[in-house]
Amino acid sequence: MPYTVDDYHREYVTENMDRILKYLATDERLKDFVAERLRGLPVEERLKGLPAEAFLKHMPAAEIEAYVKKLRQKKRKAGKRN
Repeated sequence: MPYTVDDYHREYVTENMDRILKYLATDERLKDFVAERLRGLPVEERLKGLPAEAFLKHMPAAEIEAYVKKLRQKKRKAGKRN
């Protein structure tokens, strides 16, 4: 298998990681790491510990109302079965 330019870059970065990272601000170093890590987690894990207001404030009111209406309908149907 031939040694490619990508192989060289990977090797260079690996060997010089400490020198390279010290020039980046903390938020720059963590930005891609956090985004990549979050993509690997299920939605339930990402939302764990967040208060409902933290994500509801970014949702349109109509969408929240439609969801609440759907939950109420399910609850009524479940109540009729019992």
